[in-house]
Amino acid sequence: TQGQSNSVLGFSDLSGLYRTNWEYPVIKEITEAGLMTGETINGEKVFNMNGKMNRAQVAVLVARYMGYTEDQVIKTEPFEDVGTMEWYSSAVSYLKEKDIIHGKTPETFAPTDKATRAEFYKMMIKAYIYMHPEVKKEWMELMGTKIDYFVDVKEENWFSQYIYLAAHKKLLKGYDLYGTKYALPAQDITRIEGATIVTNF
Repeated sequence: TQGQSNSVLGFSDLSGLYRTNWEYPVIKEITEAGLMTGETINGEKVFNMNGKMNRAQVAVLVARYMGYTEDQVIKTEPFEDVGTMEWYSSAVSYLKEKDIIHGKTPETFAPTDKATRAEFYKMMIKAYIYMHPEVKKEWMELMGTKIDYFVDVKEENWFSQYIYLAAHKKLLKGYDLYGTKYALPAQDITRIEGATIVTNF
C-alpha cells in the first residue's frame, strides 16, 4: 500500500505505520539522531512506542540530547544504586555532575522505577536551561506566577515551574480532552511521548 512501510527504520513492530502518521517523522528523527535506538524483545528489534520508560532510560535519552558521548568512564558510583558498570551509569553520572538530576533521595536514583511525565519534564527543562542559559532569567520570572496552562498542574506542585516553562516556550502542548488541557504529570512516560518531547526541544 502506498505510504506504508513493511519495516520502519528496521523496527518490526512498526510494520503497519504509515509515513503520514504523526509518529513516523518523530521516530525517524529521534533514531537518525542516535538519541533512541529501540529495544530487543523476543529476539526482535522493536521501537515499542507504548512501552513505559524507566528512570535509567530517561537519563540516557536526556544525556544524549545534551551531547553526552557514551565513552565516558566513571570511577565512582554516582548513587548507591547505580554501579559503575551499568549501561546507564555514565549518563547518570554526567547528568549529576551538571546538576540536572539529584536522585529520588541524595543517595539513590531508582533507575528501574518508571519515570513520570513530571520527572521527564523536570530533567528536560533543566537540560534545556543548561544548554540555553539565557532562558534562566525567563524561567525565574515564571517562579511564583500563577499560570493556568493545565487543570492538573497547580502552583504548589514541585514540578509546576518546569511544566510552566515548557508550555510557555511552546515545548509542551499536553492533552486536550473535551476542550480542557491536561499535562498528566503523574502518568508514566511512554517511549513515543519521550521521543516527541525531545524532538520538540
